[in-house]
Amino acid sequence: MTSWIKERSATLAVLGTLMVIGAYIVFSDSGLYKVWELHQQKVHLEQEVHDLHAETDRMQHRVESLRTDPHTIEMEIRKKLNMVQADETVFVFDGPSAAADDEAKP
Repeated sequence: MTSWIKERSATLAVLGTLMVIGAYIVFSDSGLYKVWELHQQKVHLEQEVHDLHAETDRMQHRVESLRTDPHTIEMEIRKKLNMVQADETVFVFDGPSAAADDEAKP
């Protein structure tokens, strides 16, 4: 019976040691969990860099259009300065009329 207890104790000691080592490998500052966490952060940052490059390309294209394309320049001026050409008619609406408000009420 004593040898069985010694074998069992040795097995439990080895298993306990392996569990401690495994927990250290997984959860330490340089463990698998931290590596996975850093990988996820890297993927997120790479996507953000990709998105920023795409935005930069769009902005560079916009700047180039504003420098060289007369139609883009005209549209920007119309939008920013509320300008129209001499042959255009502008209609200004104050908002919903009182009659439309009365009809909408039950």
